[in-house]
Amino acid sequence: MKTFFCIALTFIWCFFYSQDRNKIESMIDSSRIEFTEIQNQYFDLVGKTKTLIYQQDGYSFYSKLKYDSLVKSNSRESVILDKSILKISTGKDEYYKVKMIGINVDYLFYKYREDQLLSVERLNQFKETYSKNDFKTLTSYSYCGKSDCINKYQFAKFTKLDSQKHLSDVLYTMGVDRLGAVYEQFYDKDFPIDEKMLLKIFISKFTKQSLALMKGVKYSRGHGDPNKEFDSKDLEYEISWMKHSITEKQKALAGFYDGKDYMLKHNAEAEVGVIKTYDNSNKPYCRLIFSRNLRYWEFKIDPTTGDIKKIDYNLVYE
Repeated sequence: MKTFFCIALTFIWCFFYSQDRNKIESMIDSSRIEFTEIQNQYFDLVGKTKTLIYQQDGYSFYSKLKYDSLVKSNSRESVILDKSILKISTGKDEYYKVKMIGINVDYLFYKYREDQLLSVERLNQFKETYSKNDFKTLTSYSYCGKSDCINKYQFAKFTKLDSQKHLSDVLYTMGVDRLGAVYEQFYDKDFPIDEKMLLKIFISKFTKQSLALMKGVKYSRGHGDPNKEFDSKDLEYEISWMKHSITEKQKALAGFYDGKDYMLKHNAEAEVGVIKTYDNSNKPYCRLIFSRNLRYWEFKIDPTTGDIKKIDYNLVYE
């Protein structure tokens, strides 16, 4: 009964999003048009000689109240330049901060409510591109009007924010190409083995399957060591440090490092990466990556069984 209920929920979820294409396209278009007005307002303020910009930690924003108070106090122009704030208000306690990035001077607009980051938006009218990460709805989406773009619309739904406040654990994606064809990926259905379970069973799979998969692959334990055939002793050597990396990753996922020194948590998470993705034929697979001491292992894993399908191994040169 429980299995039937889970399957039913999955089909309901798939049906809901599959029928929602027009709504998603309309939402992206509305967001893009609304944001165009915000960006134009920002550039209009920047272009006015009497509107002065205050830079803080790479951001600029405008506060009319602050600007007016400085003008009324007859402050010298140099003081106004130091103290005025460029800030685009969009509602009660909501405003944008703007950050310039890249060689071509792109602009990222960070929207806040008081001190809480709500979204990050980016619009390039020349390239006809727009993107938004919405941290309130846990979604990201983009638009590309150029004819050489593969997809005109892209949308993704996530389940959470990670420790760095980035959108994490993708649940669903949809792409609409230039001809109107729709491509969907249902991560909750296609990846029944979650990250915790994958880490739990990996060493057992690696022990049983790696010797056959590594046959004919050039292997060297470290820089300066000769290339050789991967054997059982090499397997034991690799497992010894992989186990430690997995344990640290599991502790981080369980919250052991929450509230502790940032670098402890970062190091625990960084040595092992799990990425859910799809190949060119839209078939799902997991990428499990170990990166430690200039050594790089990547495993292509079946997301339904945890079996290892392919192994890549390289020594990294800085």
